[in-house]
Amino acid sequence: IFVASWVRQHSARVRSGMSGVHSWEEAFGSYIPSCTVVETLQLQGNLTGATPQSGHSPHLGIYQRALSPNPGAHNDRKRGPRCEVKVFFDFSSPWTYLAFSQFWDLREQFSDATFTFKPMLVGGIFNTVNPSVYEMRKSVPVPAKLAYANSDLQEWASAYGLTIRGPYEAEKEKRVNPFPVNSVYALRGALFALQQSDEAFWRFSLLVFKSYWSEGRDISDRKVLTSIASLVGFDTTRFNTWVDSVEAKAAIRANTAECVELGGFGSPTFVVNNKHMYFGNDRLLLLSRRIALVLGNSAATRGCGHWVAKL
Repeated sequence: IFVASWVRQHSARVRSGMSGVHSWEEAFGSYIPSCTVVETLQLQGNLTGATPQSGHSPHLGIYQRALSPNPGAHNDRKRGPRCEVKVFFDFSSPWTYLAFSQFWDLREQFSDATFTFKPMLVGGIFNTVNPSVYEMRKSVPVPAKLAYANSDLQEWASAYGLTIRGPYEAEKEKRVNPFPVNSVYALRGALFALQQSDEAFWRFSLLVFKSYWSEGRDISDRKVLTSIASLVGFDTTRFNTWVDSVEAKAAIRANTAECVELGGFGSPTFVVNNKHMYFGNDRLLLLSRRIALVLGNSAATRGCGHWVAKL
């Protein structure tokens, strides 16, 4: 769904009323299964830079726009310093869904950077370097902390225009189920999607995230994954053959090991030039700043330091 040329083409059609396309709901709604009006408006803002209609959450891509090496003129920039951003992710984390939803904007904003997406098994990371996660799940949570965690997740989801069923919601019917989920087949499927095209990867990945976290479908169920693969347009026989292949298993293991080697301990993890590591959706601002610095924007370091200097 996220092909820049496709979006620009339909953006123009919406603005001009060409080809019978008179609204964003027409342009996007028929293309994205179960696309709500809010999601349609979100796509309008996310992919074209337009401001969503009043009453809907603005896209937080302002992080990236504020720190861009040269906002609005990426195609005119000469190739600068090397900047590779590795994105390690697992579908089993709601915070990863939040962060992942922002990465098309990041790629558009920092077009001189290379983004490499690496599906990895977060359970393997927990087993290797972060077993405390399992102990935490067994313990009785502090009520105030749990309430805040649920509220925080929902506020981030609202800010991004997403619907997320929290794993620890007080009301059972509002929880995602099962949790934790076995995402290994979905992750191998993402590898297959990466081999097809950018569009295929984005559409498959976002549909997996949405199916689980928004719609409560069990992505460990091969029938669910096969239906998503079919929806994206994959040959489902080839898709399932790859998911069961030795190559797919080895690739997930390699990505997981690489994440640990680079200092990762969970999902999502972002690493710039194999040196600067960031963890979590709430670190996208710092990630954006680092990318801008690597690409030569010396003004990326900003804040209220001048007030401190006056004390």
